[in-house]
Amino acid sequence: MSQHTTTECLLFPDIFPKPVVVQFDQRDGSSDGGAVLLQAADRRYGLTERMAACLQDERQPGKIDHQLTELLRQRVYGIACGYPDANDADRLASDPIHKLLLGRDPIEGTDLASQPTLSRFENSADRKELYRMGAALADSVMERHARRLHGRARRVTIDLDPTDDPTHGHQQWALFNGHYGTWCYLPVLGFVSFNEEPEQYLLTAVLRPGNAPATLGAAGSEAGSIDGALPPFAYGPRVDDFPWGQCTWYVASLRDVTWGGDAWEWLIAAAARGKQEGIIPRVGAIVVFGPGNGYSPLGHVAYVESVVNPTSFIVDEANADGLGIVDQRLISSLTDVEGFIY
Repeated sequence: MSQHTTTECLLFPDIFPKPVVVQFDQRDGSSDGGAVLLQAADRRYGLTERMAACLQDERQPGKIDHQLTELLRQRVYGIACGYPDANDADRLASDPIHKLLLGRDPIEGTDLASQPTLSRFENSADRKELYRMGAALADSVMERHARRLHGRARRVTIDLDPTDDPTHGHQQWALFNGHYGTWCYLPVLGFVSFNEEPEQYLLTAVLRPGNAPATLGAAGSEAGSIDGALPPFAYGPRVDDFPWGQCTWYVASLRDVTWGGDAWEWLIAAAARGKQEGIIPRVGAIVVFGPGNGYSPLGHVAYVESVVNPTSFIVDEANADGLGIVDQRLISSLTDVEGFIY
């Protein structure tokens, strides 16, 4: 016989009162069922579609069996499922889940691309296309969080971290790194975080030789990708309405302020624009202080960061301790408060 036809099985006689038998005779099975969630996330954010649009297909149209978007998704999904080597494509080409990820029938659908096809695909992208793909990744990440934060961020932090990627063979750029004690690549990864949030999100990655210095790549490809991704956020106020460094300037950078005027006028101006107002502190509200009592003759405004109790809250503010100085302060009384803009 050319094939081994004995069904593999495992017997667990001592675990349960009754014997439990596991058999591995299910045809068209897969252990990567969780990858359908990855496909759903990719469909929602459109990342692979966006990156595939950066590539130019120079193949002869009549000889194409696998579109560039399919090849990119097959490679990305495979790596995400723990198959980093393109050689794995040969045994995954008929995997029902991996075919499902690319929109094919799990059983009757045609097989996915082979290892040689994927290898040609990986080597076909030139420097400009790789740069555009990196920029597409950065744009996608920043646009997503711009929507999540409603286009407002007080602080955006970019953290660049090199990491070792051990190599096995004689790949180009695979050099010995004394710090990690291995032959490797030394890619640098860029992560972004917003305001005081502890979470970091992958923004960009640059492949580098194993002996690359720390700064290699930081001022080139990454800086370009990051710089192009920043516009979705509004980092500054409407400078035509509010002088730099003033309390109004800072609050306008945190909230969608559609009115002008000095701080003491904001309650009237906001009400005229239909904004809800009240005398109870809420997170995200604008608090308006009247003139005098230690405040400017023009009044003072601040952003409510958190609420301690109905009469105590913490504010973010500017120009309380000097022009352009931004800090936080606990307000423990409503005595000087004119009202809140919600």
